[in-house]
Amino acid sequence: MASYNKLNGHMQNVDFVSGVLAKGAIYIVAKNYYAPEIHGEDYDEEDYPRQTWILKYAPTSNNKNDEWSGLRFNFDAPQKSISILDKNIAFFTLFHNGAFGIHSQKDIELPLADSFSSFDGDNTGMTDITCVGGEIYASASGGKVFQFTGDEKCFWIEIASSSTKKFFSDFTSAMSGFTKIAGFSNDEIYLGGFLGVFWIKEKDTWRPINLPTDNEIRNIICANDGNVYLNCVNKIFKGRKDYWEELDLGNIDDISKISWYKDKLYILPQFAENLFSYSNGKVEKINTEKISIPVEINDMIANEELLMLTGNESVILFDSNRWFNLFDKNKTEEELREKGTFYDPREK
Repeated sequence: MASYNKLNGHMQNVDFVSGVLAKGAIYIVAKNYYAPEIHGEDYDEEDYPRQTWILKYAPTSNNKNDEWSGLRFNFDAPQKSISILDKNIAFFTLFHNGAFGIHSQKDIELPLADSFSSFDGDNTGMTDITCVGGEIYASASGGKVFQFTGDEKCFWIEIASSSTKKFFSDFTSAMSGFTKIAGFSNDEIYLGGFLGVFWIKEKDTWRPINLPTDNEIRNIICANDGNVYLNCVNKIFKGRKDYWEELDLGNIDDISKISWYKDKLYILPQFAENLFSYSNGKVEKINTEKISIPVEINDMIANEELLMLTGNESVILFDSNRWFNLFDKNKTEEELREKGTFYDPREK
């Protein structure tokens, strides 16, 4: 276990790419990058060995300076997605070629390295994961959808290609397949891809849905208000099953991420230092107070308590009242405390 300042010393050449908000802990995915001024001139950018960090912040005791732990992996391909699962699994992260790792929430008091298990994949071309109705599903290229079995002899079974195979064999785009997946239940799962490709699983039936766009579907949010929200680059659609309407977003364009938090849809533009919310037909700019939106945002995640943004340099949190720095590579704990943005839920 480590303090904020101690961990910060090891994070100077990583980008914070994603994360997950679990009960009692926050997980951050970070990746290293080649910096000649740090690593010398013996490598070029292509040859530098890549590593992925899984960082865990768990302020579960009254002892300070031991909230952080981490585990480093020597992966040669990008991590795909990370997600909360159920009461017994704190998170499930999907790496290249279907490789994955799980962390048991039963061991949440233990350092991450003591409770993280990883498993090899089988070149399944997986792109995204979700937990719906206690089951784990993964979207994949070629119109495939996999369901996690937990059986070491066959971790995944493919469940959709008998219905989707013809559609994708006739699809002319080289970027064919599903890239996003989300759902309300095992009987209602949505899948999206490039060029407006959008499918639904209704009970045992898989079928395409016609959307009034041919844009890429970047996010699928199955929100607590009973609607599905689709981030389609410069448009957001709201609806369910066969009914969809485009939201009036004013001048917001090139949308990077959307998340549902505290009964509002939060919208993060690709190249803007602003965050917006949408509710009851109105768009509002969010006041970030003393916090700067991280440079080069990589992900936006929410649960019932927090909204989290991960960027190359920092990770910030919003609790609907205040903004906090969970991590900032360029700031010490003392500097963040002086600014009034250091995050420690035990001090509220």
